[in-house]
Amino acid sequence: MELFATPFPFDDFFLYVSNHVSVDKTLGVMGILSPKFLEVDGCIMWENVESTDYSEGRQKFTDATVKERERYYNLFCIEDFFLVGEEVSDCITETAEEGWRKYMDLKLAFARQIERYWRFALSECYPGRRFEFEISEKGIWPEDGACLTFWQVNE
Repeated sequence: MELFATPFPFDDFFLYVSNHVSVDKTLGVMGILSPKFLEVDGCIMWENVESTDYSEGRQKFTDATVKERERYYNLFCIEDFFLVGEEVSDCITETAEEGWRKYMDLKLAFARQIERYWRFALSECYPGRRFEFEISEKGIWPEDGACLTFWQVNE
């Protein structure tokens, strides 16, 4: 919580949420933590605009491997996801670089939590299959900044 730009007097997530987050926003985040998945052409993807297009026959990279397609269609650009966020200048820091670093650390912490919940959701939907996740603060093609993606591991 020391990375949060909005100061709060207690180091307690429950108290922080009860004072800063509405129930509809909380439920929205819970929906993100429990996505729907679909399987098309041997690819397992979380349901989003790109993967829905793929499932409806508007595929990109038709000559790509399953891993390459999954890695692309399962890309979650965290950098672009938070359209409303804390201003880096709101962070209590000595320099703008420290503020940027703290904000990036928050986005990476969010990515790790997404991975944790998505791994659980994938194991429930596809028991017996394994998945590899990648988290990067420097982007995953074609996106820049903090990103997360996953693909099946074929053994």
